[in-house]
Amino acid sequence: MATYGEKLLAELEDAKATLLKLTHVDYEPTQIRDVLSTVGAKFEIFLKSVALPGRNPRNTFEWFIDELENAPIDQPFRDKLHALRRKYNDAKHNPAIVIPLLDAIQIVEDARTAIDEITKKGVGSVAAVVSPHMQRVFWIAVWDHYIGGDSEVHVILPGESEHWLGPPTFDIIYVSMSGWDLVAASLPLVGTFKSGKGLIPDAQYGAFKSDSDFLGAWVFEGDYRSLITTLAQHELRQELIPGLNRHENSGSMILAFLLASVDVVGGVAVPKDLASEIIKQVTSVYAVPLDFRHSQYLADNLSEMFQKIPHAEWARISGPVWMRESGYGHFAPTSRAKHPKYDIVIDQDYVVRMLWSHK
Repeated sequence: MATYGEKLLAELEDAKATLLKLTHVDYEPTQIRDVLSTVGAKFEIFLKSVALPGRNPRNTFEWFIDELENAPIDQPFRDKLHALRRKYNDAKHNPAIVIPLLDAIQIVEDARTAIDEITKKGVGSVAAVVSPHMQRVFWIAVWDHYIGGDSEVHVILPGESEHWLGPPTFDIIYVSMSGWDLVAASLPLVGTFKSGKGLIPDAQYGAFKSDSDFLGAWVFEGDYRSLITTLAQHELRQELIPGLNRHENSGSMILAFLLASVDVVGGVAVPKDLASEIIKQVTSVYAVPLDFRHSQYLADNLSEMFQKIPHAEWARISGPVWMRESGYGHFAPTSRAKHPKYDIVIDQDYVVRMLWSHK
């Protein structure tokens, strides 16, 4: 299986091939802008969630490229990435701009050279293996709160449920109402993002719509890290009624810590530092408040599970994968390690699997 670095390099090769095909036919400027928009968005998410996962995702794309100096990635490579960033911004914000095809080909090739350098140096988690099981479908339902000026975004695992609200919310995050527009514009660039009408069962869509604050529901297919990192870039932190803050939702916090732990476990040189590295990651990438009172507890428990695997094998760990009871029951009895409290295991192939039931 490919690593995160290899996956992005392959996507850049595909983008270059697409542009090269245009040299033999008539083309529209929008075709070039579409390629650069997709490449730029994927690289930005790669920087924030894979190459430099310990930094604040709200920092700018420019800031993240400059931060590669500490990786260390030399200035000529960073200059190539800045060239991609500038054309990406042009393509995203100026629909009238015409980008010469040959310039676009050179920019993509130069960016590939720079990302190859990042991959060779093993920056961040670029050497982690991308499990195909990490690509899955999520429902996204959004409600606007005009008084608070926020959009309440629910991420839901598709499924059947006897509860009138349908399957339980998998994760929840609040973004500014204008921030949601930016999220909706970015998600098609890092996965498949479509209207939920016709894809979410009519009865479920109707249940969502019965609330007068309902904005809409969509379906996203892709890597959960790309989804949550895109949302986290636009999170609106505010003091809501007790019980409504995201950090008061135990399910959301467990998921955030689980994702953070898999991000960092392969790069921890000293095993006893794992818990502290998880906390750094979860606050900077997965929108967990710095003062979240259960951080140490959740990080320590996850660290305890990983400590059951020899440290030399930590780099092989991937995931997480969320499973129904039937699938989870197949892996749990033969797992290499189990979480001390929750239904989370590391299977024989070093894949982290979590039970997610629909009730």
